[in-house]
Amino acid sequence: MKAGFTLMLAGLAPLALAADGASRITQVEVYPGVARIERSLAVAAGAREATFACLPAGLDAQSLRASGDAGLRVGELAVRTLPREQVPACTSALQARIDTLEDQLAQVRADATALGYAAGYLGGFAQGERPTGAATIATTVEALRRSGQDVQQRLNQRQREQQALERELAPLRAERDRVAGAGSRVAVVQVTLAAPKAATLRLAYLVRGPGWQPTYRAALDTRSGQLKLTRQALVAQQTGEDWDDVPLRLATGRPDDPAASPLPTPWQLRPWTPQLARPQAAPAPAMAREVVESADAEPMAESAPSFDASVFEGSYATTFVLPQRVRVASGAARITLDLDEQQLAARPVIRTAPQEAPQADLVALFEPPGGTWPRGPLALYRDDAYVGAAQLDLATSARLGLAFGRAPRVQVRVLPLPEQTGSAGFIGSRAQRRTGAVFEIVNGQAEAIALEVLAASPVAGDEAIRVEAQLAPPPTDTGWDERAGVLRWALPLAPGATQRIRTEYLISHPREMQVREVR
Repeated sequence: MKAGFTLMLAGLAPLALAADGASRITQVEVYPGVARIERSLAVAAGAREATFACLPAGLDAQSLRASGDAGLRVGELAVRTLPREQVPACTSALQARIDTLEDQLAQVRADATALGYAAGYLGGFAQGERPTGAATIATTVEALRRSGQDVQQRLNQRQREQQALERELAPLRAERDRVAGAGSRVAVVQVTLAAPKAATLRLAYLVRGPGWQPTYRAALDTRSGQLKLTRQALVAQQTGEDWDDVPLRLATGRPDDPAASPLPTPWQLRPWTPQLARPQAAPAPAMAREVVESADAEPMAESAPSFDASVFEGSYATTFVLPQRVRVASGAARITLDLDEQQLAARPVIRTAPQEAPQADLVALFEPPGGTWPRGPLALYRDDAYVGAAQLDLATSARLGLAFGRAPRVQVRVLPLPEQTGSAGFIGSRAQRRTGAVFEIVNGQAEAIALEVLAASPVAGDEAIRVEAQLAPPPTDTGWDERAGVLRWALPLAPGATQRIRTEYLISHPREMQVREVR
């Protein structure tokens, strides 16, 4: 196989498709905002040219790579973009089916029109002159009855057939219009080759527009304490070609990103004379760093679907290989694919932060699973019931836990302590204020709970400010999640039991100092 190839965009030979048939997609690898497509084409022995038709018009010509089986020599590649209707190979079986149904519909309509004429004639005859004589009248009436009944039955049948054909045609026409609208132009790649024997030719290229976003589902079973974390992907593409029954790989990073980062440019310091600022103009800086942009810079490409999948962990990239073949239509709605799931042991706690809201939440604490878990949307289920949505940031979620909705049978009350102000120190040189609250939590559930109470305490931001705390019972942690001033009480609470936590603070500072609270 020839190692390199020449890419030509003009001077192409007349379009001639390979006799062995159309190419098919054998592999799709999707990155955020771009996809790598691989197609294969059967090449007959002795072939000197092969054509890949009906490719996306927006493919990256510089990314084209052709390869083949052992012994197949690949030469030049030529690319051109044509209207879809000028490429016979792009006439799909869908259009042939539409043509057949439209012919049937035209025939049914013609039959219905003719039957309508017959029904009208019989109706006019019934209103005209009537024959005389009993025998003649009876014979004529019976003949008219039979003819009118037959015509009306056949007309009703044709109308039902017409309605059925129109219902069948509607989605087919919509699909045809979707495909034509997504790719009214197509790319055709001609490959010069030498095939001493029958072989398979492969063509790979990049196309912008596809993308995927990580998404997750967390399901907590409160009876078993198991947390099922499912990793999913939302995939969509607007390339102009449908991916039918293809093996799909989802990868991080982007193959069209620059291979190297920019290198530093020295600063240039030049003499500068300050100018008087013009009205409504910003003053010039004393020292400016000159930035020169190239006039030939390429404009920004048309924005692809945004999937917000830019933060991924791993040495270089991570790839997910789907076990099943999938179909992703161009321009259609996003499809959701399951990647894998993890069964984790969870420790449920009832958490409340009474100062923020007098309510309690069910929170699952767990050890983070291994592997790459990019940040993404998270759907939350508790005992198979949907309870809300959040964002999964695995490091933070594993540290703080995942919340699975309210615990309505756990009642929380906040009873403020009367605030007192006064003076202290030598001749009242210091101002002081006493403040605090009592938190009251009642367990209305039928089983014991692991209670976790969080509260913020005042933190002195200056040496002259003093804070004396009286906490009963003493907190389990005075710096929860490494946050200074956030207290945590971890306490068991029996069914029907009440837990009271008293927090009282004496804050003092020099009388002449103005103190304000900053949160």
